Amino acid sequence: MSKVSNNRLAPTEYAVRHRELRDWMASFEVIMNQLTGGRYASLDIYLNNMNIIVDIYRDVGMNLKDPGFQSYIKKHDQDLFITVLSLGRSMILMKNLLLNMKRLLGVGDSGTEK
Repeated sequence: MSKVSNNRLAPTEYAVRHRELRDWMASFEVIMNQLTGGRYASLDIYLNNMNIIVDIYRDVGMNLKDPGFQSYIKKHDQDLFITVLSLGRSMILMKNLLLNMKRLLGVGDSGTEK
């Protein structure tokens, strides 16, 4: 996804970033389907998928910090804007929960107790 600049971007650049955001959502949906429908061999594999989502969301979040782009998305695709914010926060919350559970249960990288 395009990186944020300090200058306000032309509307055509916002349109490109909008398409990139839609592409992100498509990738997000694939991983979400895996997270909600798959059985995982270990907590580490599940956490790896959560890390992928959080990394993608971090890039998206940097772009949404641009006030001009944020206004553009709110105006042109408010549903996408709300979805991105709510899903991203939910994923961060879930990742933190799982990492704390892993730590509290003393589970190591191999899926065995320490």
